[in-house]
Amino acid sequence: MRRTKMKNYLYKTFVTVVSLALALFFVSGASAQDAIKIGAMYPLSGPMALLGNHGMNGVELATEIFNERGGVGGKKIELVKADAPTAEAAGSGAERLINVEKLNVIFGTYSSSLSYVASSVAEKYKKIYWETGAIADTITQRGFKYVFRNCTQASNFGEAAADFSVEKVAKELGIPLKDFRVCIMYEDSLYG
Repeated sequence: MRRTKMKNYLYKTFVTVVSLALALFFVSGASAQDAIKIGAMYPLSGPMALLGNHGMNGVELATEIFNERGGVGGKKIELVKADAPTAEAAGSGAERLINVEKLNVIFGTYSSSLSYVASSVAEKYKKIYWETGAIADTITQRGFKYVFRNCTQASNFGEAAADFSVEKVAKELGIPLKDFRVCIMYEDSLYG
């Protein structure tokens, strides 16, 4: 049951982005026989590769589902992949996907520090950047018109954790709020 809901969620998200891509596809004058090419950039190597590959697998699954359902107007979706193990690689990867591969849409990148750079490049060229996992608030608070995100932002996690601690943890442990103490630990990056 949960897998079906996830597939439907991925499909709906993908439909939204691909619809935008289709509009850009026809505006750009591409021929009717062309596939709709979309970029997917994640850390496929390096220390973030485990979760980066999960992100890429999700986009591949959504592409597969979308193509099985007929694509867009009979056109198949084709992914053009890029590895972004570092912020520098994310910037150069976005440049390549936009300027060499001539893509109008990029999905990525899982990591806030990677997304911050890659989304800036996409915004510069007025191309859609769809973030699927990076949660730093600043990614979508820069006033960019071409950057979208379908996941929550970091501040929502903090608020939820504080509410849960007060409403559930302290209560379940029987600790009065005046005596309840917490420790906050985080990493020192855009994600933290």
